[in-house]
Amino acid sequence: MRMLKILEFDDLREAIFLKRLNRFLLIAKYGDSKIQCHIHDPGRLGELLIPSVRILIQFKKGARKTPCDLVAVNKDGEWIFTHSGYHSKIALRLIKSGLIREFEDFEEIIREYKIGKSRIDFLLKKGERKFLLEVKGCTLFRDGIGYFPDAPTERGRRHLMELMKAIDEGFEAGVLFLVMGRDIRELRPNWRIDPRFSEAMIRAYKKGVKMIAYTFYFDGKALFAVSQIPVKLIKE
Repeated sequence: MRMLKILEFDDLREAIFLKRLNRFLLIAKYGDSKIQCHIHDPGRLGELLIPSVRILIQFKKGARKTPCDLVAVNKDGEWIFTHSGYHSKIALRLIKSGLIREFEDFEEIIREYKIGKSRIDFLLKKGERKFLLEVKGCTLFRDGIGYFPDAPTERGRRHLMELMKAIDEGFEAGVLFLVMGRDIRELRPNWRIDPRFSEAMIRAYKKGVKMIAYTFYFDGKALFAVSQIPVKLIKE
């Protein structure tokens, strides 16, 4: 299978995860020192951030509270990319690649499009066509199935509501799930963690919001797009 290289890093360093202090902060062992590291992913990462697990971090310069960011976590020998700060860049590369039929032929891409009380990640345009696209990352997997979200997300539910309203106003709309495991076969809503979001996913799909999922593989240095997988709105 030919994979498309999306991102490449030459500045990642390996560390050991020790503990999570709060939603955005962890402590890691790097060499002989303990350092604090910023977590960009807003989810729980409960099945990834296990004490003593290997992680990849990226040191950053400038005025910051922490010296580095968490980029990936090693799970069962595979690196899982967790840095949501790169999601927009990843999605943009994927949109332009031509790999996803739903995004073909759009001529203009606008980031951070404000609609209602939200900012949607992308507005794609061609002539009179206007397609609103929200991007979400998935790092929770069980038995080859990806589940979203891994923590309750009222913000995510609000985005779905805005997309449904936008369809009434003449827009097309969709959600792109970036699934950070190459062997994942399908994506499902996580009813156990967030039934309100899961119900909104079904309502949005019935309204016409496209649900698109694509898998990725991270080898510790480069992130590759692997394949599009189905989104199955199964209530478990």
